[in-house]
Amino acid sequence: MLLGAWAIFAPLVGGYFSYGFATQSTWLASNRQWQLDIGPGALALAGGLLLLVPLRAPAWLAALLAAVGGIWLVVGPSIYPLWGTQIFPTGSTELRMFKWIGYFYGTGGLTVFLAAFAQGMLSRRIRVAEERVSPAADEPLARERTEAAEHVVQSPP
Repeated sequence: MLLGAWAIFAPLVGGYFSYGFATQSTWLASNRQWQLDIGPGALALAGGLLLLVPLRAPAWLAALLAAVGGIWLVVGPSIYPLWGTQIFPTGSTELRMFKWIGYFYGTGGLTVFLAAFAQGMLSRRIRVAEERVSPAADEPLARERTEAAEHVVQSPP
């Protein structure tokens, strides 16, 4: 959720901290920002919120939405020049590096990692639930085996 919120609000409020990507304007979203920042951030945020649902199907869909948003954050800036213009951040070399990582690559990579981790945990949750149910269902059988073993031990030679 936090990564999605970061991807949404970083382009909107980054100008206040001299962290605007291509412009220092605040609360103005261009078409590029919607396509590369705010849209994928909204997917990641929606995925994070849906992960709070205890049901498996919506949670799996949530992890998928978050993964798609993260993947778009990673690959979007590379393919955006196919239909838009080339994008370049402003600032010194170090600041430009931090902007690329903070706006796109780091945020997207971490979002994809956490979404994949959530999907793995969802698949594990089903197996753990089945393991918890199985011993309780076999309890009478286990008691019979224990009683039979005690009977064999107590019988005279």
